[in-house]
Amino acid sequence: MIKIKVNEDKEFEFSWDGERLQINNIDVEADIIKLNDHFYHILIDGKSTEVLVQKKDPNSNCITLQINGQTYTVTSEDRLAHLYSIIGASSEESSSNAIHSPMPGLIMEVKCKVGDRISPDAPIIILEAMKMENALKPEKIAIVKEIHVTNGQNVEKGELLIELEDISS
Repeated sequence: MIKIKVNEDKEFEFSWDGERLQINNIDVEADIIKLNDHFYHILIDGKSTEVLVQKKDPNSNCITLQINGQTYTVTSEDRLAHLYSIIGASSEESSSNAIHSPMPGLIMEVKCKVGDRISPDAPIIILEAMKMENALKPEKIAIVKEIHVTNGQNVEKGELLIELEDISS
């Protein structure tokens, strides 16, 4: 699923594998025929639609479409941002100053305390998910600023577990 935004006010989750179209996790009967690089014929739930791609901007993941005479601007998250969202991370650089849960699970052990100097080679949290223990490690050497979870606590995907502070050089 890729998140798309239409005209900056409507958001959808969209998936097309060449045979199956899903919009917001709902299967939609569709047939998409590419007539040339800029023109498509789309049949959605028996309704015929013509789509003209007016402008593509790969740098901003933005395209301008003309659909049945109306113009729409469509933007999508890039594939890396989509991957980050699947694993519960952030694509922003500031994400390295925090540890988030990559999946729902149970905190088995917090292996650090506030003020500890931690490094990428040592696990700081053991998270049990789907009957497997996962060792969570920081991306860089840092100081533990705040711990938001305790042993035995259930957490959700993306939940903030630990805040980190950069080590001053």
